[in-house]
Amino acid sequence: MGIIVQKFGGTSVADIDRIKRCAGFIKEEIALGNRVVVVVSAMAGTTNQLINYVRQISPRIESREAKICYDMIVSSGENIASGLLALALQEAGVNATSWQGWQVPIKTNDCATRARILEIETLKLKSALAQGQTPVVTGFQGVDNNGMITTLGRGGSDTTATALAAALKAERCDIYTDVAGVFTADPKIVHKAQKLDMISYEIMLELASQGAKVMETRSVETAFEHHVPLKVVSSFQPGSGTHIVKREKVMNQKPVYSITSRVSDDLVFLRGFPKDPQKLFRLFEELSSKELEIDMVQQHESQSPNSVDVSFTLDKENKDKLVALLLQNREEFGYKELDINHDVAKISIIGIGTKSHTDILQQLLKTLSEKNMDLLSLSSSEITISILIRAEYTELAVRSLHHDYGLDKPGENYAA
Repeated sequence: MGIIVQKFGGTSVADIDRIKRCAGFIKEEIALGNRVVVVVSAMAGTTNQLINYVRQISPRIESREAKICYDMIVSSGENIASGLLALALQEAGVNATSWQGWQVPIKTNDCATRARILEIETLKLKSALAQGQTPVVTGFQGVDNNGMITTLGRGGSDTTATALAAALKAERCDIYTDVAGVFTADPKIVHKAQKLDMISYEIMLELASQGAKVMETRSVETAFEHHVPLKVVSSFQPGSGTHIVKREKVMNQKPVYSITSRVSDDLVFLRGFPKDPQKLFRLFEELSSKELEIDMVQQHESQSPNSVDVSFTLDKENKDKLVALLLQNREEFGYKELDINHDVAKISIIGIGTKSHTDILQQLLKTLSEKNMDLLSLSSSEITISILIRAEYTELAVRSLHHDYGLDKPGENYAA
């Protein structure tokens, strides 16, 4: 009997009826002769409610002690979901048990609120499976070396699931969510978007990092590293979903797979930054030490021969943290002016060989020109071309590019 990990997101377990539906999916997999380990997120809305409670008491979670309290509070949502789903399985005749992260244990570093998994001990889980039990494990949470509860950050339940699948050498990890699979664009923006039946880890990793909300980046990295086959499938629409596998197993690889968008970033300019590699190193060293993740880093010529303009994008949620850091270290860094553009959207074209297919870039520029959309910034890699445009053009850009790259469903009229 093989081991299958099934992960259910917050919308999949949003209420009692949905929890019972998930129990049915698990029971069906067991009936196929597989042993199942379940990973569950908090019920939809629960984590946000818990965070709101925290913010009402302590608006700024900065100290180590405050972060420990934060993790203990927000991780409780998964405990509830795990217990309820285990009960639903028991009522359905399945020998299910509820597990918290520390009981497995899922060992993490001590970086509260954004911990990383270091090791998963599988002895207890394997023993439970051998006894015919179906463990329902809380996603999103672990335990550090001091015995303190930790949380894995946004999308952490996906990471729990793929890490468990890797540790248990599972045959597959199924991610149950509220969409039918991975699409050529966000179906809420592009109604003509098509579901992708099979994609590579590399493409999924880019999709996750560039704004697709189907899976969390670290979870895809874990699956990629350990060759864990993934399947993204809907909890509400029965179907084959999307299989995420090694590149060599993907048939009919396409120049362009998907168009993604992000409106959650700000464009930051440090104008008049000294032409000093050591100062630039110190800037990014400080950003890293404060866990400020930046993207689309570029250096521009400045009006002064002894300085440059440095730009990068950053999640809007971290703006205040960034501004505080830059103002505090202004004398050391030596920049003249800080400018932040809040009105930007990042659009990414993801496919195989985007850098070598010059026609892909040509089509991008042609579409922008025809729709009169100003290009604020551009960067590229082997499988991604990303641009920054004004946020108001987000949906128009995604729909137009989706059409112009031939990704629309066949036989449907197009109207931007």
